[in-house]
Amino acid sequence: MIQIQLDYENGFMFIPATVIIDSIQVEDKFLIYTGYSKSLLLDDSFVASNSLSEQLEVTSESELKDSFGNMLKTKSALLPQFKIGAFSFDNVKVSFLRSAQSTKDECLKNKYSKTV
Repeated sequence: MIQIQLDYENGFMFIPATVIIDSIQVEDKFLIYTGYSKSLLLDDSFVASNSLSEQLEVTSESELKDSFGNMLKTKSALLPQFKIGAFSFDNVKVSFLRSAQSTKDECLKNKYSKTV
């Protein structure tokens, strides 16, 4: 029998897993969310803090609106390897977001970084 650790936080279930790109290995907790129709969704802060957008080759981009009407830019890529416990998955289709807030923050940063 194979067992996988499952963590409950604020009513949500998470599993520890590892994102692997070449020699980079990033361990984190991943939300189990049955409402997402694709394989794996990485949030923009996780991607940014681990410099994954520079490591992943983007295969497509799209725009979605959330329930508040905010525009979300979604990028899709292939993740070379994803590990959950002893299970290893190769070439996993992943998406990651550029949220309205991160886009707004970037615009403000660019606007005010040029002000003397």
